[in-house]
Amino acid sequence: MPKTIVFLADSVPGKKRKKGYVPWTAEEKEAVFQHLGKFIKEKKRLPGKADCARCIEKSKGVLARRDWSAVKYCVMNIIKRADSLKDKN
Repeated sequence: MPKTIVFLADSVPGKKRKKGYVPWTAEEKEAVFQHLGKFIKEKKRLPGKADCARCIEKSKGVLARRDWSAVKYCVMNIIKRADSLKDKN
């Protein structure tokens, strides 16, 4: 069952809206691997804001709905997943 974005009503003034989970498409993941693959292979450091913004610009609109922090956390999660799989084997 795919997860969808959920917006909470502005029932309490001053509270921030929570964004729900937006699944990553195969095209988005491919663009991240293509432009930030060196960080994923290195596994020692995460891309900075400038690196992520450059990735979004070079992706030709594929990552238009993602901000730089979402791209950074995507890389972080890919690295974590690879490490956990390596530890299990």
